Amino acid sequence: MDFISNDPAYGQRFHSLNIVDDFTRECVAIEVDTLLHGVRVVHVLERLREIRGLPAPITVDNSPEFAGLALDAWAYQASSTLSFIQPGKPVENGLPRVQ
Repeated sequence: MDFISNDPAYGQRFHSLNIVDDFTRECVAIEVDTLLHGVRVVHVLERLREIRGLPAPITVDNSPEFAGLALDAWAYQASSTLSFIQPGKPVENGLPRVQ
């Protein structure tokens, strides 16, 4: 799960939340808006949980949307674990973690 953003020529920055299944490499959700907070991430994950179910570990980076209270409280309630990549190591984002 990660964000990308873009600044088009007309100046309105947009963000895209992309959730990818690391095993199948399928993009299971994309949420696009000018602003995406942790509460919005929780809503997207709830939709996914109802439709497909969720894995126990969810790999995320250390951005405020993922490290905030909204997602942490949701993960606890959903019996899911947030697996944070090492700060400053964005190449870990698409790789399974070796424990």
